[in-house]
Amino acid sequence: MPSLLLHAADPLWWPADPDSLTGTLLGAGLIRSPVLEDRCAAFPVGEQFLKLVMFLGCSPQVTVDPETAEPGQTACHIRLLSHQRVTFVCAKIPPAPRCPNCRAAAELVSADAFDSHYRCRNCGEEHRLTDLDWRQGAGYGRFFVEIQGVYPQEAVPSDKLLIALRGYSRCNWKYFYI
Repeated sequence: MPSLLLHAADPLWWPADPDSLTGTLLGAGLIRSPVLEDRCAAFPVGEQFLKLVMFLGCSPQVTVDPETAEPGQTACHIRLLSHQRVTFVCAKIPPAPRCPNCRAAAELVSADAFDSHYRCRNCGEEHRLTDLDWRQGAGYGRFFVEIQGVYPQEAVPSDKLLIALRGYSRCNWKYFYI
């Protein structure tokens, strides 16, 4: 299922108390009370969902209520995904990352070791893999907020949502699509 994923810019960030993060998302209106699914918390969207996730285009088709979904259509819902170690998550076909300095394509052997470095063949600058421009198709982290039912480039998190996450985590947040 297509998804919009949000993650802390610091790939090592982990919520000290996952329940308090759930409380923050409940308070913001992004989620409603939880439903457990496959050992990870899945939540129906909250009453402020359409204000916190900005759908683009003139008339997007967004299903937020599972009861009104057409046959074969899935309602948007939110999952909180946590990993013991920093994990690289990407679209089925990972995007070609780019050097953040000169925008040249980065030729990587592997993207798995988040703390390794890459030296750009074009400009010579060295960057951590987490700092490369993954063109909104990949990210590193231990914790992700996954908004399922969002196609690539169909929606973006609002500033209000990113500010709420930054206020909770004390670091900036990024997003990408899978």
